[in-house]
Amino acid sequence: MTEINYRHETIATEACDADFRLKGAGVYAPDKVPTTFTWTTVGTAPADQQVTYGVTHGGKDLLVRVTGSTVEQVSYFDGERNRYVDPRCEISENQISVGIPVEVSSIFESKWIADLHVDGEKVNRCEYPLAYKIPATWQQ
Repeated sequence: MTEINYRHETIATEACDADFRLKGAGVYAPDKVPTTFTWTTVGTAPADQQVTYGVTHGGKDLLVRVTGSTVEQVSYFDGERNRYVDPRCEISENQISVGIPVEVSSIFESKWIADLHVDGEKVNRCEYPLAYKIPATWQQ
């Protein structure tokens, strides 16, 4: 079992009644494998529309664009220019995870806002930290 060095997760902070919406998000830093950022959703992603998963902090952005089950783009903007990020993502029915380099993950250790857009329209968002602790079982 991999030991987790830090695990920051949160739930959606905006009321939303959309059929497909963000449930929560988290950054996970195991000690021996790449740090990952994970978005968890409720509902089924629209197969024919572009879905953008984003996370931002201090003008730095990590974006994953997906249409259906095809990952179209994974990018990181550092405030000055876009930087390529390894496009390997894990996609399941209600979750998408992307491995991120250490220099990127350190930015998201203390504070961030994650959001979900469908065809350019914001659906909802969540932010870390919240004023209360999220139970470890929040994704179940």
